[in-house]
Amino acid sequence: MLPKKGLKASDYTLIDILFIGYMTAFILLVVLLGRGVENWYLYTAANLAIVLSIIFFIPSARASGNPVLRFISWWYPVLLFTYNYKTIDPFTQVIVAGWMDHQVMAFEKSIFGVECLTLWADGFVSPVLTEVMKFFYFTYYLIIPASAAFLYFRGKRRNYIRFLSTVCLAFYISYLGFILYPVRGPRYELYDRYENDYAVNIREFYGPGVADDVADKESMALKGYFFTGFQDRIMRRFSLHGGCMPSSHVAVAFVCLMLMWLYRRKVFYWYLPTVSILSVSVVYNRYHYISDVFAGIAVGLFALWLTPRLQRGWERRVSGRNSPSETRR
Repeated sequence: MLPKKGLKASDYTLIDILFIGYMTAFILLVVLLGRGVENWYLYTAANLAIVLSIIFFIPSARASGNPVLRFISWWYPVLLFTYNYKTIDPFTQVIVAGWMDHQVMAFEKSIFGVECLTLWADGFVSPVLTEVMKFFYFTYYLIIPASAAFLYFRGKRRNYIRFLSTVCLAFYISYLGFILYPVRGPRYELYDRYENDYAVNIREFYGPGVADDVADKESMALKGYFFTGFQDRIMRRFSLHGGCMPSSHVAVAFVCLMLMWLYRRKVFYWYLPTVSILSVSVVYNRYHYISDVFAGIAVGLFALWLTPRLQRGWERRVSGRNSPSETRR
């Protein structure tokens, strides 16, 4: 499919601007600071190719009569969240050498009296409770596409743009936060402090991407049932050794919750207990410190505040009107 001639600002929405802006920032970070990372140029080339493809693909795809192309043109950030997340992995140490967990734990000890609340929670673990916590952690993977679908298939395009732009902004701030303040989380930093439930080799259990200083150590993993094993396999395949501060899980789930209050109130009441328990599960499951949770909520609040202002500014830029009517799909 050939791109439209004479690309112009009105061909793009805030979703596209945020995506292109984040990808450009990440490319510059890699080129300027990440050239010591193996195959850094391949990351640069791949990300640049994606940016250029989006720039030239979006206008034609959205004007196309093909529903599949139109769907991709509106959903591509969702389809690429996992890619964006995983490509951070080799670059978490390019600005700050080492992990900042000791600072987080010192801060939490000054408030709660323990270095990490997962150490306190270790005294309460059980297979049933673990299964519940792993299930609610897993619901995160459903909340984003479900929320997007509620708005996209109702044809409320401007609402959908605001929703996905807010989610994107929360994700992109979190991704950059992983690099600016690298924290690897309790499961690695406190691997030798847990007493429950069963011993595992860290490299074998958490995957080959773990740092060398803990890769060959033993730790204790939580015992559960179906969702525990399923979620552990997901983490083994897709998680980072790091990526904790802020908790993007909490940030994005909180964004989805609050925007459903605006757009689908019945869904909000389903999400409220789900997101609440999810926010506890990230600590119970040893993935995050409680500080990561509050930082995630702060990122979500900031994204919720900033996105409508950016959206109105972009709409004025491309149309000269303060409140453009909703565009057709």
